[in-house]
Amino acid sequence: MTLTINDDDTVVLNCTCFRENESSWKGPSDSKSAHNDTVLTPYSDGLRTNPFVNISNIRIYGNYNIGMCYLKITNFSRVNNGIYECSYFLSGNLHIRRYHVFSSTMKPPTNLKIVNAAENNITYGKEGVRIELTCTVKNGIPAATLIWSKKGLTVENGSNDILLYRFIPTRSDHMQNITCYALSDLLTSPLSQTILLDIQYAPDVKIQYKISKQNITMYCIADGNPDNYTFYDWEHKSEFNEHIRRIHGTAEGQLIINKAQNSKANEDDGIYVCTVSNGVPNIKGKLDQKGKTSIKSIAPPVFVADNKPVQIGHIGKSVEIEIYIYDQLNNSKVVIKSMGTTIMIKAKIKSLHTHDTFHGVYITVPGIKYTFDLHLTSENSFTKYTVEACNDVGCNYFDVQVNSAMKRKRNSGMVSEIPIEVQYDEVGTIHDNSASIQVLSNNAQGAVSSSERLAFERLNSYVSDFEQESSSDTTVQSLSISLLNEDEYEQPYETIDPENTEIHPYSTVRYTVYENTIIFPKEIRTKKVEQAIQIVSERGPWLIIYMKNV
Repeated sequence: MTLTINDDDTVVLNCTCFRENESSWKGPSDSKSAHNDTVLTPYSDGLRTNPFVNISNIRIYGNYNIGMCYLKITNFSRVNNGIYECSYFLSGNLHIRRYHVFSSTMKPPTNLKIVNAAENNITYGKEGVRIELTCTVKNGIPAATLIWSKKGLTVENGSNDILLYRFIPTRSDHMQNITCYALSDLLTSPLSQTILLDIQYAPDVKIQYKISKQNITMYCIADGNPDNYTFYDWEHKSEFNEHIRRIHGTAEGQLIINKAQNSKANEDDGIYVCTVSNGVPNIKGKLDQKGKTSIKSIAPPVFVADNKPVQIGHIGKSVEIEIYIYDQLNNSKVVIKSMGTTIMIKAKIKSLHTHDTFHGVYITVPGIKYTFDLHLTSENSFTKYTVEACNDVGCNYFDVQVNSAMKRKRNSGMVSEIPIEVQYDEVGTIHDNSASIQVLSNNAQGAVSSSERLAFERLNSYVSDFEQESSSDTTVQSLSISLLNEDEYEQPYETIDPENTEIHPYSTVRYTVYENTIIFPKEIRTKKVEQAIQIVSERGPWLIIYMKNV
């Protein structure tokens, strides 16, 4: 109850009381006006007054028989402004009665309003963009206290008739209430207005997935405001962030990948990135938001692309056979076999980064290297070996052919070793009617160096002498025999039989029958010319392949 009293008037407040310990009066403690939440000072228990309270114009009196205890204020003035509270028990229940008593010269605040609130009491904003809220009130006497409150906490306050609150909203502010209060002793309850914050924000993007035997299904889940989304193509990347491919999903953000039904089941492993937008930029100004997840296969171990199917060894020595395995379960058991029988060799194991091909792209993958130290005791050691790799899911196999290095002895005792898997530097053409050698540029090795070109030019001049000593039909064979016999080889080279020659798909020779092949040593001597043809020492012996033009 609010009472307005003129100065110097008398006011009497009543309270029910039947016993001393079952009723009490409380009121302002001093001349300052008390607020609603101020702790009041006890004035009396029943009719017995508190000796520590000495307010000359306040008196408590009454009669238990009639059940009334009164509080009388005489010569009312502003010092008596405040809240007076009577409490009593009746039939075992506590009752509280409050009186708001103020001088008639005082006025309560009115017309509280949040200026920039919409008619539906909603204020719109965007994440990261500052919002300004203004609360106004028609102030009374004395001035009211204005308070901005958010999530139950006071975020701004002041005693003027206008209060401004500035803040930068986040997505956690979306659908939160914010309230402006006006507090005054003249009010039985505060004036207030509440608005709802509607904050637009870019989605949080999460990916959920499920894996079956047939496919992997991924769902791009966006949480933003507004909730109308545009989903873009998915990106598949390696574990080391290397791009593999882009995949078109559904308009609702779903992606279905059919699993490979072969030993390459691991090529669907990696990081999958979903990109989505709702037209609202994030706090960094980016419109497109991304979410990602990692997929790891539960599959047998895989032999990666870095494995070599052919390895070269020397009889009487050991060869290290290196095997690279990709296994997300990390529990592979790898053995090496010959003719189906396991060779009892303990492999050296090392974790490393290796490479494999996922959907046609050469990428980095985590791998394990197994090194088998295989001793080549006899010619029978040069054979095919099978490597078996198994884990809890299954097994895969990889064949390794161990070949012997080719050897040629010279009378001088020097040994020249030419690996089987030699890379040819130059390919030349000898025509039926010409013995000159034309040097062609090799696509794989680049241009011929100036020193090498000079050697070939000198060789051409010497070879031309052979044209005078031999017919065009026997030039190639004579040149081959002459050069090699003069170089003191134990066995001269023979003309290659085209029908028994394996044709390799070198890039510079296409569907051509080999007529003859010569391996030139580091120097060549002829019968007529004493000076040797010097071959560049850094390149070693050269292989010249002759082709017959049709």
